[in-house]
Amino acid sequence: MSLPTYEELFTGFRTSAFRIEALNRYLIPGGSEDAFQEYLRGVSLPSSAYDEKRTGWINTVKDAAASGKSMSRVHVISDPLTPYLKFEIDWGYVRNQEVGEQIYILHDSGAREFISDKPLFDFWLFDESIVALMKYDDEGHFLGASVTSDRDVVSECLRQRDVAMSAAESLREYLRRVRGDARDLREVSRCDPQSILQNL
Repeated sequence: MSLPTYEELFTGFRTSAFRIEALNRYLIPGGSEDAFQEYLRGVSLPSSAYDEKRTGWINTVKDAAASGKSMSRVHVISDPLTPYLKFEIDWGYVRNQEVGEQIYILHDSGAREFISDKPLFDFWLFDESIVALMKYDDEGHFLGASVTSDRDVVSECLRQRDVAMSAAESLREYLRRVRGDARDLREVSRCDPQSILQNL
């Protein structure tokens, strides 16, 4: 049986899609770099142009949630947070979670159990049976994905997922802990980016 393409996986999965992100920066074409520069200049909320560029992903998450499917990710971070990660959390993750994606943060010190014996890598795991291995260059440019159902690869990704989820904290918990802020996520995202850069 032929495997679906990387793009088909996001609309064709049946129950769950899980992601581990291991990089401190991702350079995604389509306007994220311009938005990142706006964020660094102190713009408090994403521009309408940036929101429009993310419409496809937002709709994918919404459709999955409406169908009872689970989409989740764990981003493994290290201190100090890079400005890009702060941008990704404030302008990306907060909005993703609002529409149904479950976001978790894991400090790399808590990830040693699964980093120590095998190298950490970026992947999507679909329905616990198909893996898309994500490829990036040293600067974070996306080079493509290799889709596989190899049992050993799937087994390792399941293991990394389980260990990561056992140690990660939800985005809400993370923001409350690092900012001392218990407001809802949308209000948290309206914080001045410059003050966030100082406080994280």
